[in-house]
Amino acid sequence: MCIKNKPLEREERQEYKYNIIRYYPKRETEEFINIGILFNEDMLLLSKETVIKSHCPFMGDLDKLLGVLQYIEDNRDSFIKKTHYWHNFDFTEDRFFVSDKKDKQALIQELYDFYVKK
Repeated sequence: MCIKNKPLEREERQEYKYNIIRYYPKRETEEFINIGILFNEDMLLLSKETVIKSHCPFMGDLDKLLGVLQYIEDNRDSFIKKTHYWHNFDFTEDRFFVSDKKDKQALIQELYDFYVKK
């Protein structure tokens, strides 16, 4: 990435790691919904309002999905450390990108908008 045709210096860029949190309404079909982003020590999940507004049959039982989101929020620390697993959700493998942006909230929002909010 260049700014005003000036190549970025290596020290101006930083590598970031993230994971996508996926919910499987029916694990046996292997179909999933991206419900959140795990980014460094932060996590951004679908809101209850978004789920209710955009719910469709593919998303499975609405109450179950809302319960999963609440469960994840209630156990936020163990999810951020990726030490908590359940059969209806999973984390993607570690993914990496390099950016010159320093605003981590803006970066997690970009990831959320790209992978979850679509």
